[in-house]
Amino acid sequence: MQCRSHLSLGGGRETVELHKANYTDVEPVAESIYFLRDALDCENLGITLVECEPGWSGKEHDHAENGQEEVYL
Repeated sequence: MQCRSHLSLGGGRETVELHKANYTDVEPVAESIYFLRDALDCENLGITLVECEPGWSGKEHDHAENGQEEVYL
């Protein structure tokens, strides 16, 4: 998995950073759940990979108050 960020400055496009991470290099926080924020050097974006069966349901929660977004894969 990799993240690439682009920043628009005066109509141009500048590449800021590229970080790569393999979830198998990250210790799981629970069975089959991997937090990748630190591995991808993200500050306000949480990226979580979940290995699960079809129909799996997680715990609903919200981080809107602390200005953080989350992506689940």
